[in-house]
Amino acid sequence: MATSFWSTVRPNLRSYALMLDPAPDLVASTGFVVLSPRKTSFAYVYALTTTDLFVDYLSRRASGSAYPAVTPPAFLEAPALIPPDDVLEAFAEVTEPLCRLASKLRSQSATLVNTRDLMLPRLISGEVDISSLDIALPPATA
Repeated sequence: MATSFWSTVRPNLRSYALMLDPAPDLVASTGFVVLSPRKTSFAYVYALTTTDLFVDYLSRRASGSAYPAVTPPAFLEAPALIPPDDVLEAFAEVTEPLCRLASKLRSQSATLVNTRDLMLPRLISGEVDISSLDIALPPATA
């Protein structure tokens, strides 16, 4: 089941994440609230809790000047518009696959960044020989 994590500290900084398939034994810091929807789509809960209105609400509920934080009840007490079930289902049908695709693309992008970071020094130093590769380069622009 997909789960959202929200940092309870400095909510105005928008420190949150959506985990689509967290491990069943995942442990989160006590500095986070875990939002695990049971009666609606994870995509709706994530979309709802990442709006400017929700962030403003949390920021107003934060207490402390040097270390402003909200308590977990602030999440439970947040005002929320809940559309009719048919609207929620239609929303989930469209957005859940998009959330999964975005997550997959972020993962692939991170893999490509890591590969680049590992390969570039080897290419520059000549440790990896690419002279025999047939690489088509785009035409030079003036």
